[in-house]
Amino acid sequence: MPLVLLPICRWLSPWVMVVVALAVGPVVSYAFPNAGSGNYWMIGLFALGMAAALVTVRGTRIPAPWFGWGALGVGILAAAWMIFVTPHTRNEQIISDTLAGTAIALALVSMGRAAVDGRVNPERRVLEWRPLVWIGLWSYSIYLIHSPVLALANILLLPLELPTFVNWLLLVLVVLPVALSLAYGFFWLVERHFITSHQKRVINERADPDASGEVA
Repeated sequence: MPLVLLPICRWLSPWVMVVVALAVGPVVSYAFPNAGSGNYWMIGLFALGMAAALVTVRGTRIPAPWFGWGALGVGILAAAWMIFVTPHTRNEQIISDTLAGTAIALALVSMGRAAVDGRVNPERRVLEWRPLVWIGLWSYSIYLIHSPVLALANILLLPLELPTFVNWLLLVLVVLPVALSLAYGFFWLVERHFITSHQKRVINERADPDASGEVA
């Protein structure tokens, strides 16, 4: 990303960056089928996120509500693709992931522009709910920790040959809370020392519910 996407974005344009990044994944996946399971199309999703951030900050001539409608339309298309096409198509994940990523990028722009313009829409009301803001504060630690913990537990449970539903219940009701606890511990030991001033304000507001100022 630093060596390819950022130079293209700065020297050419964000839109060229998005096109190039979206093309890299399918080209590598189809032209080099033995290149491994690198999920190269995820590069395009990173580029979409970068473009969404730039559009949110810089603005656009397109009215902000259209991004929300675009997110809804592309999201429906992505869901339809995954339900009706995915079971019958090879390499379908490239298309379904890209559609889903596009919908999320459009939704991020819609909500981001609403925040920048000071407009309160239903999406903002939901996402600015204090418990969600608190979880979002340490969500990167959840992302890092939960998968290896769940995978290890699943490996340890396999020799017991439990019914699938029972195995799932143990993972969700027992292992997942442990993974979340470890993730929160990791946040306090490591991640919180590198957070931004905005995130620190969220921590202070969490500790002092009467603190003034918006949460997000």
